[in-house]
Amino acid sequence: MVQLNNEPPALNEHDLRMMEFIEEWKQSGQSMSEWTKEREDITYYQLSRARRKLFPEEVYGTGKDHTWSAITMEFPSSSINVHLNGCRIEVPPGFDRSLLEEIVEVLKDAHKS
Repeated sequence: MVQLNNEPPALNEHDLRMMEFIEEWKQSGQSMSEWTKEREDITYYQLSRARRKLFPEEVYGTGKDHTWSAITMEFPSSSINVHLNGCRIEVPPGFDRSLLEEIVEVLKDAHKS
């Protein structure tokens, strides 16, 4: 069925019944699970599916309440300590990566022998 305007499609009898169930559930003050366990005429799955179909803004939100916030990340200005094979290496900010890699390799090799 092609929709030519912005009006929602007409609700069928099933949808109208599901809307009644949803309203009854909301007025009960119970969770969907509690409410459907007490009923024999509708399951949790049916109620949940109908709610997603008929009231998607309640389930998924409208997206209008989301905001973005800027964050600033700072790297530690102090040194970190690396413990490897019983040795402690203090790594200061702005360290030489290739030198650290060489030191780690030497410690690995020393541990093997």
